[in-house]
Amino acid sequence: SDWGSVYLKDNLKVGESTAAFGYAFYTGSMVLGRFLGDELALRLGEKRLLSYGGILASLGLLVSLSSLSPWLTTLGFGLVGFGIAGAAPVIFRAATRVPGQNADLALTAVATLGYTAFLLGPALIGGLASLTGLRWALGSVLILLVCIPLISSRLVLNEKK
Repeated sequence: SDWGSVYLKDNLKVGESTAAFGYAFYTGSMVLGRFLGDELALRLGEKRLLSYGGILASLGLLVSLSSLSPWLTTLGFGLVGFGIAGAAPVIFRAATRVPGQNADLALTAVATLGYTAFLLGPALIGGLASLTGLRWALGSVLILLVCIPLISSRLVLNEKK
């Protein structure tokens, strides 16, 4: 989320007020996705929601990293936020349904890993950016986003009947 504004400012050379839209579109779209997420999970099924969300987020980041337009880049960051918005709730629910596992402990483990990644991810991106540049560092996130649809089929998720 934070790196979107830095990317706009440093790579596309926009002013700080324009660069702030990268963060605003990402977080605003994520909020919208969270509000709609339960309804979408009911309509599509959790696997499809996760898979389609990963595809949308991947396309959004691809647009952001390949565009020279600040507004198209900003829109791409918004697509990333909307695409991954449903992932955490779906994965938290899935953790409670792992056969043979205590639901409370499974949820605790997933939440701990998720929050650890939330804290370490920006630092890892920054470290990689110092070595390769921010476009390439964010490209590594694109690789991870592409993995979401691939691994979603292996999760214990509720499916639309």
